[in-house]
Amino acid sequence: MSVIDVCGTSRADCGPGHEPRGNLRDCWLTFSPEGDRSLDGFVGRGRRPDGPFWIEADGRVAMRPGGFGHLNQYRCQVEIVRVHAFEEGPLVNP
Repeated sequence: MSVIDVCGTSRADCGPGHEPRGNLRDCWLTFSPEGDRSLDGFVGRGRRPDGPFWIEADGRVAMRPGGFGHLNQYRCQVEIVRVHAFEEGPLVNP
């Protein structure tokens, strides 16, 4: 887990052909210590899935040109502070 697209409030707002909310595409993803513990409850302690997933969470967004993540190449960063739902696998709109 390192990059995230921020969608609207439902899966219908995400996926191919949909623009991320506020144009928040390819943001660097981080978790606060509380967010890490919260995610552990869904995926297991210390496990961090790779690939597509759906996550419902509370967090913060920071933006600036070229200031986040690997080599500062991401213009936005999402910090998750609490996970409410998590599901691995391809995004399938209902």
